[in-house]
Amino acid sequence: MMKQEGYYCHECKTFHEELPFSYVTEAPIYFYNMDEEERKKRFYLKDNVCMLDKEHFFVNGIIPIYVEELDVDFYWGVWVSLSKESYYKVKKRRRLGFIEPMFGWLSTEIPIYPYTVNLKTKVHYQAGGELPIIELEPTDHPLALEYEHGISLARVEEIAHLLCKIQQEDDEENE
Repeated sequence: MMKQEGYYCHECKTFHEELPFSYVTEAPIYFYNMDEEERKKRFYLKDNVCMLDKEHFFVNGIIPIYVEELDVDFYWGVWVSLSKESYYKVKKRRRLGFIEPMFGWLSTEIPIYPYTVNLKTKVHYQAGGELPIIELEPTDHPLALEYEHGISLARVEEIAHLLCKIQQEDDEENE
């Protein structure tokens, strides 16, 4: 097994001690489409679950993508919408143990891919209270293909560069 010793980012011109193997999103995409006052009124966001207007329900989970050279997984931390029934099963049963896989819609935009919101998923809860594994339905979407086939270490580094570039552009826009 290889060990990754960091990388030089050509976007920010900095050497980073470690190559990131996970990225997270703090809330579903709909959260970011509102100003702060509206968020406070309409969203409940706590303990990896989220509710919008008591009508739309979300859970936080991870999409694992296998990195063969290192025999490890890369993770996207994402949000998935669930039906009201499934959401309340999660709220009730997550403390009690087993929860059967549930259908959901991806509710996170991952900016390095074509539009990712509303990709079909299955949410798989794990024992021990860990975040659920998010399984993507097989399609020809690049994220679904990477989920199904895995990625290379070079792709992990490419993702880091792409996200750094996006962050720099956002920072410049907000100046």
